[in-house]
Amino acid sequence: MDGLEVHRRLTARGVQIPTVFLTGRASDDEERRARSAGAVEFLRKPVGKATLLQVLQKRSRSRSLFAEKAMTTESRPSDESGRKGEP
Repeated sequence: MDGLEVHRRLTARGVQIPTVFLTGRASDDEERRARSAGAVEFLRKPVGKATLLQVLQKRSRSRSLFAEKAMTTESRPSDESGRKGEP
């Protein structure tokens, strides 16, 4: 089983995690399939340490911002909460 199949199986189970593919098979078709399956990044070997760290930090930050936004939205009372007259 390759990484693309693992990603597809996780997605089918409802697991949504940002996936960065790192491959030695540098075909355009492989990248197209990975991105179609939801890959957030597709890196071809050899990849420099600085590039890999930059991509992972970028994705980590965007994931953290998404989580913070989701928490803020969930903690905000909705108009349908039954609280009338409160700001």
